[in-house]
Amino acid sequence: MTLRGIGLGRVLGVPVRLDLSWFVGLAVVTALSRELWAPAVTGVAAVGWSVAFAVGFFACVLVHELAHALTARTVGVATTEIRLLRSSCFSTRLSSTASKSRSVSD
Repeated sequence: MTLRGIGLGRVLGVPVRLDLSWFVGLAVVTALSRELWAPAVTGVAAVGWSVAFAVGFFACVLVHELAHALTARTVGVATTEIRLLRSSCFSTRLSSTASKSRSVSD
């Protein structure tokens, strides 16, 4: 763990980091989604379902960002990292001279 967050490893060669602010987002999504399960599920079970829902949501966002990173790779732009934040995630890309002359349709 560093000041920049927790390293989760590499996915398809791209480093993935969990920013410490992600835990704030986890708490917010958990709190806001708790009522989705009522009246069938309440109490601790509702919180458990909400945590699972929030983690699933962030997993979908991570897959979305991985698609961006792979698309960037196909046009010659390197992705330096994907970082999960409190409300979203983003991927950092480096520009390259090859990407300036190539289009996505190449």
